[in-house]
Amino acid sequence: MDPHEAVRGRREDFYRRLGQSLGREAISDDARGRLLKMSGYQSAIFELLPFHFLDLFPAVTPEQAVQVAYAGMLYMDYLTLEDAVVDGQPFQGQFVSAAIGGLIHEEALEIMRSLLGRCEAFWPWLLRYHHEYVAAVIAERDLQARRPPAYSAEERDRLAAGKCACGKVSLAALAFLDGAETPMEALARSYDAFSISSHLYDDLLDWRSDYAGGLYSYLIVQALVRCAPHHDGADRPTADELGRVIYYGGLAAETLAEAHNYAERALALVQGLGCPAWVATLRECQTLYARLSDDLAQLRERGLAQRASP
Repeated sequence: MDPHEAVRGRREDFYRRLGQSLGREAISDDARGRLLKMSGYQSAIFELLPFHFLDLFPAVTPEQAVQVAYAGMLYMDYLTLEDAVVDGQPFQGQFVSAAIGGLIHEEALEIMRSLLGRCEAFWPWLLRYHHEYVAAVIAERDLQARRPPAYSAEERDRLAAGKCACGKVSLAALAFLDGAETPMEALARSYDAFSISSHLYDDLLDWRSDYAGGLYSYLIVQALVRCAPHHDGADRPTADELGRVIYYGGLAAETLAEAHNYAERALALVQGLGCPAWVATLRECQTLYARLSDDLAQLRERGLAQRASP
C-alpha cells in the first residue's frame, strides 16, 4: 500500500461524492480542485504525518495510520476553508459556501469516531488543539489590525505553533490507538518547533504576495521598520524597496537561520526516541533552508558586484 496514494485517493473520492451530493451549483469542478489543493496537499510532511512516527507506536496498523492521516487532512481542509470563507477569498473566481466546511468537519470526526469512539481520553485533546488553533486565528486578526503593524518574535512563534496545532490531533490519535494514557509531550513540542520553522520559511517565500494582500508577517514588519527612516509614515514602501531590505539587508539570511535553529530544536526534542522518518524529514528541511540561503547569498553578491561596476 502506497500511503500517499491511499490518502489522496480517499480525499479525492470524498470531494467527488460531496460534489455529486450537493450539485455543481454548490461546489463546481474548479472549486473542488482548489479544495483538494488546500492544506499542503503536495506536502508529504502534513499529508503523511502519522507515518513519520509509526516506529514509536507498534500497535498502530498501516490502515489505521492511513485513516488518521486522511482525517487529519480533512480537518486541515475544514480549517483552511473556514479561514478562506471568513476572509472572502474565492476559489478560482467562485465562492464556496461556509456550510461545506461543516460537512468536511463531520467527515473528519466520523473517521476519528470509527477509530477512537470508545477512547474517552482522546476527545479532550482534540478539543484542546482546536482551541489552540482558534486562539491563534483570533490573535492573528487582532495583530493584523494594529497600525502601525508591530509584533514580537514571541507572538510570531505562538501564532505559528497555534495555527498548526490541529496537526497534533494525529499524534494524539496514534498514542491512544497504541494504548497510551496521554500523548507524547516530546512529539508535540517537536511538532510545534517544526511548525515555527516551516512558518518562517513560508513567510520568506510568500512575503511579496502577503504584502500585496495587506498581510503583515513578522518578516514584513521587520523590513518596514528598517525602511522607516526613508519614509514619512504616510508613504508605504514599494514591494521592490521591501525586497531590497529583505535580501540585501540580511533579513532573508536571518529568517533562514532561525528556521534552521527551530528545526534543530525539533530534532533535539526527539533525540533518542527512535523516530528516524521524522528525523530524516527535519534534516531535509534544514538542507532546503541551507540551499536557499546559499542561492540568495550568491544572488546578493552578484547584485552588489553589478552595482559596484561602472
